[in-house]
Amino acid sequence: MSNLPPAPPVPPSAYGDVPDRLHRGADAAIGCALGLLELVALAVCVVVWPFIDLFELDPQAPQHPYVFWHYAPAIAVLGGVVVIVGLVAIKGGAPITAVSQLLMALLVGAVLVLGSVAQQHDDDKFRSAPEPTCRALIAPPVPPAAPASTPDHSMTRPGFAVICQTEARQHMATDT
Repeated sequence: MSNLPPAPPVPPSAYGDVPDRLHRGADAAIGCALGLLELVALAVCVVVWPFIDLFELDPQAPQHPYVFWHYAPAIAVLGGVVVIVGLVAIKGGAPITAVSQLLMALLVGAVLVLGSVAQQHDDDKFRSAPEPTCRALIAPPVPPAAPASTPDHSMTRPGFAVICQTEARQHMATDT
């Protein structure tokens, strides 16, 4: 034993409550682990699954385009799981996990919205256009009316006539 006096007692609030710090560490670890797992699941839904689904070694096989609508339900389910886990984290008093789940829910929502917008754009671009109801026919150029004394060497622009198909059909029906 030594002749040193004992150290004075340290109040518990000086270094914080140890169990509270342990809970924050566990909360941060769970938040990071869940975020990592959800990022992997999102990458599988957006990149790996379509790659495996559309991968073909046969060059003669028909090519299928990437369609976001096939994978959107899986991404939406992932978003639902993220929201439920976030609500459980809020109720359980885990603020770090709740914030990480909020950020992950925003990311999943952004992927859904941007993917839907891009797919809608592709759907509109490749949708077949309706058959036109009218067509333009280019008529031969009309020579200008010039006086005989002064020759006019300018050409007039060719005119065009618009013939509606319904009118043409009516004329064809009356002719027969």
